[in-house]
Amino acid sequence: MHSAGTRPGDALDTEVVTVLQEQGLGTAGEHPKPVDPALLDRVDRVVLLGREAVLEHPGTAPVERWDTDEPSERGITGLERMRLVATTSTHGCAGC
Repeated sequence: MHSAGTRPGDALDTEVVTVLQEQGLGTAGEHPKPVDPALLDRVDRVVLLGREAVLEHPGTAPVERWDTDEPSERGITGLERMRLVATTSTHGCAGC
């Protein structure tokens, strides 16, 4: 599995790191990185998370969009928001 952002930041979001650690997932050695266009031709599937993510060069792999709930639209922020996003994201991932 590869993870990249369509608009990566300068550092990992501390709230994201906290929620991943709560799920037993480590982030050691990870950093924000852009989508590698060459990788999009070598993977089995590309998943876009949320409505705002846009791939300028989608490559040849099938692309799925997981239209996730955005808790901030209901005034839910911080760690509570990240926990909800993580929960709805992983439920859409059969076999991940």
